Amino acid sequence: MLMRKFYPALFVFAPLLYACSGTALQVHARSATVVGSALSVARVGIRDSRVTAMREVELQSVGSPDDVRLEAMDRVAERFAPAVVSYNVVQLALDAWVNTLLILAADQAGDNIEEELLSAAAGLLRAWSPMVGALRPLGVEVPDLPAPLMSLFSEEGAE
Repeated sequence: MLMRKFYPALFVFAPLLYACSGTALQVHARSATVVGSALSVARVGIRDSRVTAMREVELQSVGSPDDVRLEAMDRVAERFAPAVVSYNVVQLALDAWVNTLLILAADQAGDNIEEELLSAAAGLLRAWSPMVGALRPLGVEVPDLPAPLMSLFSEEGAE
């Protein structure tokens, strides 16, 4: 009965578990490492550019009323919002990719992966709502997952 409760989540997660040979897994691992490095550089670039823009606003608004200064800072935040949202979505996708590779590596090593698979599926489902929330400001409409599916891996459903 317990496994039947997890079948819908496994169906969502199954496409990520397409079989990889050891060589393909190594290629994916190297690729994920490169993407992770590039993402780290992008994060620093986004942060530094945003901080610089905010400092410029502060310097330009010295002596201005607080509401004018705050409005200018809000415009800077809005200008950087697409970059921040995009970064967050790519980070969520990278996390799912890396978790999938870890599961595949454990499977190839002959380890029992049922617990890791369920844990990764739960992580993917928990990341769904933040991903949807990150995409909507960009105008991308992604449906919410059904509440019964989400409850399978919620903190309340896990107890």
